[in-house]
Amino acid sequence: MQSSVPQSRMLALRERVDELEEEVRQLREQLVPPLTFPAEWRLTAVESSVLAFLFARSPHPMSKERVLAAVWGHCVDSPSEKMVDVVVSKLRVKLKDVGIVIDTHWGNGLALSPPSRALVAQSIGDRRALRMNLRSAFV
Repeated sequence: MQSSVPQSRMLALRERVDELEEEVRQLREQLVPPLTFPAEWRLTAVESSVLAFLFARSPHPMSKERVLAAVWGHCVDSPSEKMVDVVVSKLRVKLKDVGIVIDTHWGNGLALSPPSRALVAQSIGDRRALRMNLRSAFV
């Protein structure tokens, strides 16, 4: 069966899809910045993404739904919000020894406290985040 869509139109649509996919990739990178955490923390890729998202958004609490959308995206196969609970639980255990705490703000979501955010910033060498954290401590 022959397609009724002209070849030039198909090429233009494919090119537009490629542009939009790149735009989505860039937006996802802004939502979940590609951060490198210390190897001794032994974080999985998903744990790193969740921590990066919370770090980028702290001290503002993020709902499980927002964490889910930022880390896994809005796809048919995306896990349930329960998966966020599992990942955060594992993160809490792994980060406990380095003093990083993920707070639960009941009814609002999850966040890193300013001291925890400072510890993450220090661990990844983010001087800008450290300066912002110091400023917010005095406001």
